[in-house]
Amino acid sequence: MLLVFGLLMAMPAMLMMPAITAIPAQEAMAQEIPGNPVDDSVITPLTIEELVKLQETFRFSVDYGFITLGEVVVEGRVHSQAEKDTMSTPSDYRLTMTIYGNESIPFVGRREVRFTSLFDLENQNELIERRFWRDDLHDGDFERSVIEFDHEVDSVRFFDRGEPKAVLPLVQPAVGGSLVFYASRLAAGYQEPYALNVFIENEQADLDAVTKEPAKPRGVPALEGDVMAWFSEGTTNIKGPFGFSGGFKSWFNTAPERVPLEAWVKIFVGNVKIKLQSYQRNPYSNSEPISLDNDSEPISPETNTTPTSL
Repeated sequence: MLLVFGLLMAMPAMLMMPAITAIPAQEAMAQEIPGNPVDDSVITPLTIEELVKLQETFRFSVDYGFITLGEVVVEGRVHSQAEKDTMSTPSDYRLTMTIYGNESIPFVGRREVRFTSLFDLENQNELIERRFWRDDLHDGDFERSVIEFDHEVDSVRFFDRGEPKAVLPLVQPAVGGSLVFYASRLAAGYQEPYALNVFIENEQADLDAVTKEPAKPRGVPALEGDVMAWFSEGTTNIKGPFGFSGGFKSWFNTAPERVPLEAWVKIFVGNVKIKLQSYQRNPYSNSEPISLDNDSEPISPETNTTPTSL
């Protein structure tokens, strides 16, 4: 995020604002790189394939005013062939978002919810969701809800504790929630709105967002200074965790990997802010690390196993 930035993220995603002019979700392809930059500083983003191969880990705080409600950890991984050989739903990639509630706050309590997406890619940027599920780790309730994407017959099947609940037509571009985290990053810095069909909680929801203005400096808790960032806003009717729905705002840095820096979203207690606290890359990633600050030195591959100073 979070859902963040992409449920977000991103988290979604990710995220009460005026309505935007949106492309109908069934006609938009959020995975395609838009053609019109919002300003002349736009650097071509990495493809989603390049992003997922970075095998990134993000840690975000979730704040309501001066109260920290919890945190969100987002992790992208590439499956080995040995892993794929043992999977009931083989896929090349995995994205997990784990939400940790601040148990010292009575109305939050101990909450640990993990969302997992198994997915593949076509043409570098086309997300092919295979399976999306939720584990309520605080209750030991694994696969509390499951969504299966059948691309052979264009259907989406929903399960609750193993019991079938609904079957809907698969409408592209289709994701289970978490993968908004990648699609939204590809669109950052471009004028065209992007739209997704998000399947979650036995329903199909719509998510639309657009970059609103040229890049501006923005301070981030994980940084000592400012970073140039694009501001995006949008709307969604997703019924996400902790009552997430409605309008959202988000900021992405202007480097090619479009790192999500911050999001403002509405949940059941009101408006909350989700802010990046740390970022790291998997040591086995083959991709060349890219600095989050365009003016700073690139991250060394030998040191990218620990959170960077960004």
